[in-house]
Amino acid sequence: MTVVTNVRGKVIACVDGHVSSPPKRRKMTATIIPEKGQKLHEIEVPGSYAKLEGLDLLKSLAKRIRR
Repeated sequence: MTVVTNVRGKVIACVDGHVSSPPKRRKMTATIIPEKGQKLHEIEVPGSYAKLEGLDLLKSLAKRIRR
């Protein structure tokens, strides 16, 4: 997954797939461009995350990001 954090390190968005992958190998049809102060994090997550929604997903992703 690609996760976006704000200047404070809070998860503000996520998308399935890695932005840095070659376009043909991405699962995405669009790309993410972070705003000033935002960071992209490419992380591997277990398949069980596919069942999570909303805040539960964001909280679980936040635990996997190295700060």
